[in-house]
Amino acid sequence: MACIDRNAIPQDLLFQIKIDGVEDELLICEALDKLVNFSILQNSKIDFGSGHGYEIHALVHLVMQTYLESGEMDSALAKASTVLANTLPNSKYENWMAWRVYLPHAMALLANLVKDSEASADLYVKVGDHLEELGRYSESIVLSERERKLYGLLFGAENTKTLQAMQCMGISFHKCGRLQEAQEIAERVLEVSKRTLGEERPDLCVQCKILQSHVEIWVEG
Repeated sequence: MACIDRNAIPQDLLFQIKIDGVEDELLICEALDKLVNFSILQNSKIDFGSGHGYEIHALVHLVMQTYLESGEMDSALAKASTVLANTLPNSKYENWMAWRVYLPHAMALLANLVKDSEASADLYVKVGDHLEELGRYSESIVLSERERKLYGLLFGAENTKTLQAMQCMGISFHKCGRLQEAQEIAERVLEVSKRTLGEERPDLCVQCKILQSHVEIWVEG
């Protein structure tokens, strides 16, 4: 809880975290009720899932973060990244109610994140896609760039995942009117795809043609 936003924390999300390895939801509810009785948490209503959520007092939330900075913050952030990445739905319109609840927690987590992992890369993808759907292109580009750098470190600059992250950046550049940058990225992705992946495999050939169509559309503006 120290890693995410202190307001409107969905009970369903806490069930996913599994407090101290406890998987029984009834036991988790009992533990949460004790925290409420001690005024560490407060009950709140949310417009999603079970409708039951919690809030943490600002001072208590700060104390939790300070305590974890003693050495456990990195592992807590990694665990929270994995849970959120697995919990967040795709960015289709029918999931926007869920995103309205989860987005503040994802943004708070990303703001606190220092060490990246594959789980945080998945988080960049999902949050970036949703921010793009909301028209928040500048924020989406920042996450796509973090995703690209991380995949570059993990798999190499010319890996398919890295190229896909670059393509997402190009699309966001195009949507916010930064056409020159969008064109440069599209051409770079297409050139690397053809050189490293080849055109003999049909699926990769199709991918290259799709990328080429993006370049032509972007050039035409």
